[in-house]
Amino acid sequence: MKDRRSSHPDTIEEIPENLSKQAISQLESEIATLQGWLDDLGETREDNPEAIIAKKFYRDMIQNRQELLDTINEQ
Repeated sequence: MKDRRSSHPDTIEEIPENLSKQAISQLESEIATLQGWLDDLGETREDNPEAIIAKKFYRDMIQNRQELLDTINEQ
């Protein structure tokens, strides 16, 4: 099988418009869901170790998805 990766890793390939719209919609939905879960965790006790871990995990996931969304919107 031929390697389809670009020989120039810094080059961003153009994403088809319909795929871009679907990706944006999906990422926005995931960010909203994660933010809702994070908001729900805000109601837990501050010293709850499981909630502390979950909050960090959700924040990291939101940041990751936001970075992906920003990259798509730059194209």
